[in-house]
Amino acid sequence: MIQSNDKAIRAYQSVGFEIAREFHSFKGRVQPPEKHVQKGLIAYASPEEFSQLDHPSFWSFQPSWENSIESIHRNIQAYTIYFIQDNDKTCGYAVVHSATGLIKQFGVLHEKRRQGYGTTLFKAISKQHSEIKIINIDKIDTVTLEFLNKIGLVDYIQQFEMHAANV
Repeated sequence: MIQSNDKAIRAYQSVGFEIAREFHSFKGRVQPPEKHVQKGLIAYASPEEFSQLDHPSFWSFQPSWENSIESIHRNIQAYTIYFIQDNDKTCGYAVVHSATGLIKQFGVLHEKRRQGYGTTLFKAISKQHSEIKIINIDKIDTVTLEFLNKIGLVDYIQQFEMHAANV
């Protein structure tokens, strides 16, 4: 639910829904810092390789329903799956809608963050998609919000995830 839609928020709250999380969505052209040094190697992964990945080890928050593993698997053939590897270790990944450039999920191992792996990953994606979008980044993940701003993406909309109060 878009945060500025007060009428809809009140309507949902009047039937027992509560705000569970706040999300930010970004779009734009990737503009990495000039001094960026490429890290690792980009590889394209198969659906099977994606399924075998320990996804939560790359996350700072649980993805929203529409960005969940289950949602991706419902239409896996529509996505390009990028891995960034270093010394045969997967350091990060991204799931990108092949036609639109919408990034459904991405993550970098915690111990590999702030070392250039994420920037290298987004540079590779930008070679296929001049403009990208990424939706539903949890407000609590300030490191990712900062990263997306740093590589030139713009925070263009904020949303609430709402749940029934008795759930």
